[in-house]
Amino acid sequence: MVDSKNNNKGNSSIKFVKEVAKYFMEFLDTDFKKSRIPKRNTINSTQNGLKVGINLKKYPKLKNTLLGMLNSGFNKDELRIKKGDYTCKIPQTFLTLITKKIIDITEEEIETVINEIQKLIEENALKYSKEYNHYLEETKEQTKSILSKFLILPFLNDLDKPFEDLDIADENSKYQLEIDIVDSVFSIFEEKFVDILEDVKNIGVRSQHLT
Repeated sequence: MVDSKNNNKGNSSIKFVKEVAKYFMEFLDTDFKKSRIPKRNTINSTQNGLKVGINLKKYPKLKNTLLGMLNSGFNKDELRIKKGDYTCKIPQTFLTLITKKIIDITEEEIETVINEIQKLIEENALKYSKEYNHYLEETKEQTKSILSKFLILPFLNDLDKPFEDLDIADENSKYQLEIDIVDSVFSIFEEKFVDILEDVKNIGVRSQHLT
């Protein structure tokens, strides 16, 4: 039984190597003989900016995993990657820059965010006076949008050039980074925020009863 499994793995590896060799032979035969532009090429991003390739130099652990799969003759049908499994090391200079950008956030910017959120709560308390769940969910999501607009996006825009120079993130990953940062910041005060929303809603309900 063991020999049969080993033979199957060996056959898979040989078949894969043969297919790769055949591919490159066809590549040489069809693309280089007449000095035409190669029909086959490798890209990391589509014309629309969609990421379709990964630079494995930045992810040595992932590279070793993929090489292990290759050497084993692809004994696994798929590779499941969970969030945080494979990460790249961020240079200390970049971490220092991020810290500086956070420190540079002014009290005026924070006050603007607070005023926008307060205005939102008051408007939604009236708008969804009879729809508590809708009021709660809409206010939470719109609060995240305020955080993104006035704090997170300006912060990330300031880091565009370092991102580009270090080849750390493309447009897709920066969008995901924006979502992750907003969710992380919101989670810091979410519990207390929900309490405030409930208090505002209850005050509104009592006021309606009084009138």
